[in-house]
Amino acid sequence: MRIIVNPTWRCNFSCPYCWVRAIGWHKLYKREQERDSRDWAKWIAQLPANSSIDFSGGEPLLYPYMVRLLHWCAENRVKWAITTNLSDATDWRGLTSEHIPGCLAVNVSVHPQSPKDLAWRVEALRNAGYPAYVNTVIHPDAPKLGSFGNTPVHRIPYQPWQEQMALDGKQRVCTAGVAHVACDPLGRVYRCLVAMQTGQEPLGTIDQPLQETLLKESTGCDFGCSTCYTDSPGAWAVVMKELSCGA
Repeated sequence: MRIIVNPTWRCNFSCPYCWVRAIGWHKLYKREQERDSRDWAKWIAQLPANSSIDFSGGEPLLYPYMVRLLHWCAENRVKWAITTNLSDATDWRGLTSEHIPGCLAVNVSVHPQSPKDLAWRVEALRNAGYPAYVNTVIHPDAPKLGSFGNTPVHRIPYQPWQEQMALDGKQRVCTAGVAHVACDPLGRVYRCLVAMQTGQEPLGTIDQPLQETLLKESTGCDFGCSTCYTDSPGAWAVVMKELSCGA
C-alpha cells in the first residue's frame, strides 16, 4: 500500500500557489475536528507489510504528536515520508533530535516565508540520517532555486485549482483505491487525492479495517486527474489506462 495521510489542513504559511488554500479547506476544518493521534496509530498498526505513508497537508508538523506517529510507523515496520516547511512553528527539532527508522524522504518545501537558515535546518536533517530533499513549486511567486547546496531539488508542477484548470478531464480506468488511498484530517479514506479534492464519496474511514474500505479491482473515473498522479503514477502504486472517447 502507498498511502497519503493529511493529518491537518492547518498551515502557518499562506502561499498563493497552495491547492489547499485554493479549495478553501484551511478555513473549513479546525483543529478540534482532526482525528486523535491514537486513532491514526490504531489504523497504522493494521496496514499490510511493506506499506508506506506520505504525511502531508497542510503542515503536518503542526499536528500534535506527529513525530510520535512517525515512531509508530517505524515500530510497525511502515515506511514513511513527510513534506514540511521546517519553520519555527513546527516541531522540526523533534524530528532532527534523533533518527526515526523507516524514512523514505523528508521533503522540505521552500517558500517566500521560509526561515533564513533553512539550508542549515535541511543539513541538520541530513546529519540525523534522513534522506532530505527540497521541493519548490513551478510558479512565478515561488522561490527560484538553481541549486540548494548538496541537497537535491525537486521542482513540483503547479496545480491550478484556483483557476479551475487542475484536472485534465480525461476518462480513465485506474487502480487507485486498490493499493493506494488518501486520507483527510477527519479520517475519511478516499481512493485518491483527486477524489478527495473533487468531493467524491469516501471509501470509508479509519475506524474501519483497511481491507473493508479498499476496492477489489480497477474502476473508472470521469472527473479527470492532475499532475500529482499523472507525472508518476507508479510512484503511488497506481496504474492508469486512458479511455478513448465513446469507450
